[in-house]
Amino acid sequence: MIVGSVLYGETDRIKAFIEKIMPGGGDVQGHGLGVMKHGELIAGFLFHSFREHDGRLVDCELTVAAQSAGWAFPSVIRRLKAYPRQVGSPRVTARVAADNHICRRIVEGAGFKVEGVQRRAYDGATDLILYGLMIEDDR
Repeated sequence: MIVGSVLYGETDRIKAFIEKIMPGGGDVQGHGLGVMKHGELIAGFLFHSFREHDGRLVDCELTVAAQSAGWAFPSVIRRLKAYPRQVGSPRVTARVAADNHICRRIVEGAGFKVEGVQRRAYDGATDLILYGLMIEDDR
């Protein structure tokens, strides 16, 4: 189902798209959302690794893969960020390869804050930038 330009309910398709751009990135259980343009999937988001503490959800991770940042309009970003609110996650964590400037621009533009660097954690040579978004701060 496509609402506006956001694709819902096709997690397997979105995972395959992510896997094509970022091998291993779509190889987790989760909930996928995509961005469509002219009938083509151009960006994929996979919410996964839902973490609980004392029976309540405290965090979920986000994997992002995109061909460009040109789709990242505020209205689309708002729709994508609604998912953590719907499932009750107070924060979202994203890890982005330091040399992936497109995805870094996307998560930073969406309001994520840099929380740290995981040295050489992407592929043994490239650092991962650790980002966090606190839902209560995102108004």
